[in-house]
Amino acid sequence: MANARLDNRELDLIVSAIPAPVLVADYTPIIERFDGMTGDKLRSLLRDDDTLFTETLSLPRSVAASPEWVRLYGSPLTRDLPELGERHFSPATYPELHTTLLEQFTAPFRGITSIVREHAAPTLLEDVIVRSHWSVSMDAAGPRWDQVVIVDIDVTDLRTAQHDLEILLDTKEALVASKDQLIAAVSHEIRTPLSAIVGFAGLLRDSQDLSADERHEMIEHLVQQGADLADIVDDLLISAKANLGQLELAKVTIDLALEAARVVKGMPDTGHTTVSLCSGGARALADPARTRQIIRNLLTNAARYGGPETTLRAAVRDESATLQVRDNGRGVPADNVDKMFEAYQRSDEPSDSVPALGLGLHISRTLARRMGGDLTYRYEDGESVFELVLPRAAASDEMHQSLVRTGSETIALLRASS
Repeated sequence: MANARLDNRELDLIVSAIPAPVLVADYTPIIERFDGMTGDKLRSLLRDDDTLFTETLSLPRSVAASPEWVRLYGSPLTRDLPELGERHFSPATYPELHTTLLEQFTAPFRGITSIVREHAAPTLLEDVIVRSHWSVSMDAAGPRWDQVVIVDIDVTDLRTAQHDLEILLDTKEALVASKDQLIAAVSHEIRTPLSAIVGFAGLLRDSQDLSADERHEMIEHLVQQGADLADIVDDLLISAKANLGQLELAKVTIDLALEAARVVKGMPDTGHTTVSLCSGGARALADPARTRQIIRNLLTNAARYGGPETTLRAAVRDESATLQVRDNGRGVPADNVDKMFEAYQRSDEPSDSVPALGLGLHISRTLARRMGGDLTYRYEDGESVFELVLPRAAASDEMHQSLVRTGSETIALLRASS
């Protein structure tokens, strides 16, 4: 007995110097409690009887515990390990840990001397993921069930990093797939304006008998198609900068009605849509160029998919300045509302329209949110309503002279329907 006590004292000194969660336990009480039982039978009993499982938790006696084990699981103050029983390791709460303990408790009856498993474990600090190494000391006579060594290595950070890496890899695979989608979409959209530019430029160069009106019409087409290409490039550049975290936005006082008027006046006349602006004061804190980009995208979207009448309404609401782009089209199905704000998502194209890249609404919402606002959609009173919301500028902020006047009159700024 003296030698055994000396062995345990030496073992305790060794374990106390180990900078890892280590417990040395005596499994003899488990062997005595279930003497003569087979491993499969014991496993079945412990799995089906929670009371017996909780009793078994308290059977192993503590021989030695490292400081790190005590820090995580508490100090074994008596011969048994009562804190384990108090934790109620139920299968529903910690199923992997429950399975690990079943494997360890039945090991002496199955001739197993080493088990390595990972599971989530409750500690005095928080739940962690541990890689538990369970092994039996051996001597010339065989396994020493009075010296079972359990080493729990915290692998939470490792598994979290592994999970993040898997997500990153999945994201990269998705990006590789979207790259092909992007190339196809860009190629599809720029084909029409590029073909028109090349065609009209060739006619202007080679045709000597064109009238002044014909030349003027071709030049107008060149300007329009060139503007379409510039808009596509602008959306692509903004999307790339946003994805890389390199998008810089100004924060100055602007008049939403004034910015809308500038965009409307610069839009090409298709002869299919009447666009009007309900004037009113709506000063916002935003980037003027990016705000115009949002408005341009909304007007382009309305021209492609909306009805023959589009109205812009600037207003103030509490701490926000708003601009609504309303059209009397058929609206967007409810199940497509969120989807249409995703990158490269397109509605069904009208047969006579230029195919859309599917970035406009995504970029517009991204810009709005980066400027502290939002872009939403709803269908009300027979109209599609895209509403741009931006932070409202203080009344004391200086403003540039507005080109629109406060009032309820509707000012036709673009074109009248033919």
